[in-house]
Amino acid sequence: MEILVKRYLESIFRERLTLNVEDELTKKARNLLDKLQEAKDHTLFWSDVSLEQPDLSGWKTLMHMQRIIDIIYYLGLKHLREEVDTREKILRALTWWTNHDFIHPNWWWNEIGLPQRLARIAIPLNEYIKGDLREGVLRIFRRGSMSHNQRIEYQWGGANLTWGVWGTIYYAMFENDTELLKRAVNRFAREIYIAHGDVEGIKEDYSFHQHGAMLQSGGYGRAFCEAVSDLVVLLTDTPYQLPQEKIDLFCDFVLYGQRYFTHIDGQDYLTVGREISRRGIPKSNLREVVEKLLRTKEVTKKAELQAYYDSLQRKENTLIDTRYFPDSLTLTHHRKGFYMSAKGSNTKIMGTECANFENYLAYNHFFGSCTCYMASGEEYYEINPLWDHCFYPGTTAYVETDTELLEHTSSYQSWFRIPGTNDHCGGLSDGKFGAMYQLMTHDGLEVYMSFITFDLGMIVLGTGLTANNEKAVVSTIDQCFLKDHNYNGKPLANEMLITDKKPIINGGFAYYNLCDKPLHLFAGKVTGNWNRNNRSYGDIEVQGEVFKLWYNHGVKPQEESFAYAVIGKTANLPDDSKGLPIKKIINTKEIQGVELNDGHAILVFHKPGRYETTHGKVISSSQGVVIF
Repeated sequence: MEILVKRYLESIFRERLTLNVEDELTKKARNLLDKLQEAKDHTLFWSDVSLEQPDLSGWKTLMHMQRIIDIIYYLGLKHLREEVDTREKILRALTWWTNHDFIHPNWWWNEIGLPQRLARIAIPLNEYIKGDLREGVLRIFRRGSMSHNQRIEYQWGGANLTWGVWGTIYYAMFENDTELLKRAVNRFAREIYIAHGDVEGIKEDYSFHQHGAMLQSGGYGRAFCEAVSDLVVLLTDTPYQLPQEKIDLFCDFVLYGQRYFTHIDGQDYLTVGREISRRGIPKSNLREVVEKLLRTKEVTKKAELQAYYDSLQRKENTLIDTRYFPDSLTLTHHRKGFYMSAKGSNTKIMGTECANFENYLAYNHFFGSCTCYMASGEEYYEINPLWDHCFYPGTTAYVETDTELLEHTSSYQSWFRIPGTNDHCGGLSDGKFGAMYQLMTHDGLEVYMSFITFDLGMIVLGTGLTANNEKAVVSTIDQCFLKDHNYNGKPLANEMLITDKKPIINGGFAYYNLCDKPLHLFAGKVTGNWNRNNRSYGDIEVQGEVFKLWYNHGVKPQEESFAYAVIGKTANLPDDSKGLPIKKIINTKEIQGVELNDGHAILVFHKPGRYETTHGKVISSSQGVVIF
């Protein structure tokens, strides 16, 4: 146990473990300590920390504990052990919390969030925590430990389970309980497996589900990776390490699952669930995960992991592959300079979730036909407060205000999630080409959609678009941050109506219209607020420059069609869509697809049928994707 505690302390203090000098951070710590005030029970607290009743997603009072964590890290372990008066102040501040024993209305904070934070305080100060304070600390730890909370071991799964196991490990380290440590590691190992059917966790295709059948590779899956990599590096070269087959499976999950939903350090926003409404999202953590795996003696795929890590360090994408994930109805397309994805939905797969006052504007993410385009990885980073939430990339939706969108979801204050409305959704890939298709329907709107990937990018086809609502309907091509933009050699104007087929450049992509319907464009400054879609943040206004491109179908469109291409930007872009290597576009409710100039064709059969190519080849299919 001693070696594990030593490694844990090294992981949280890093270069400040043996610090014995004063620097800017130690000054910051002493400044925080000077602001502590004495309470009636002789404990210490900060008067500016809010004691108001928390909502389900946030906890402002926890700032008290976070400041203690910061002070401990800023000072370093050597200062903590040598400075009796400083240490006494920290312990009195910790006692203020344990005396109040705050309980949050959301169980997650009491059983996961708080014990995780407490470990960063209690384990470094373990030998000094005695008497009533120790009992108070143990009371908090026990809420998040399998030793006292049986729900963790027998009811939790996925990322929640790994968090619960870590809470148990912290308790075991604090109490020097080797048997509890072994029990926790054994339960952790059982959670690293292929989850078949409706079970949450690592799916057969290496996508990750949590909270039911919901793609969460960049949300709870991200947390799962962090928890596992932290554990294997902590336990390396000890008798407590996870079984070899579990480590091997986890490495495969990282390399052939998690990696596929990222582009360098960018995370596909369609994989993060309700976390898209949080600050710091979407962002991949695979650089840190892989670095820990490389330090783990028992990891066998060191060469492949090292090559991947080196590419991340160079900020270079070396994954060239096109892959459809059937368990999550998601198509990913990697090329050297860009990443693209298209995500569908059916009556089992849920597009996202609204919970704990987070992400309640996300109604149009539930029904599929969503896309993500990354070249820098920053295209959607913290864009949520600036988004027009009825203009999600790839979607066809009614034009609605925030108030109207909330009418769909806000009556379910604690939880809202729904699957798609039909099962007409699928896909196929062969490493070079791919397609995802869907009949997207909701609220009286329906449209047949196909998302087809080839070497240069993605072709998107929509047909049979019909709606019976009095609200206008739009099909959004993209809505991301504005960067390095131009059209016809000039910067994009604030509002434009584009009627030709010339490329519209923004960031790492060129957008081509492939139909006669005009494109609407907005390029300019947007003011938003984090509390629009996440109540825990309060009133935090932000501004940013946004690029938005869409078709306007008006009110009650009938049997409309549209087509466009999103192409990775190069130095030799065609002057208009006629220069793209597309020989023929098929866009009917029976068959959607393209024939390319090189003889390849990617076809989506929505119904049983046959198609004769321009070369005279006849293709028949009962339904689904054909690539030849």
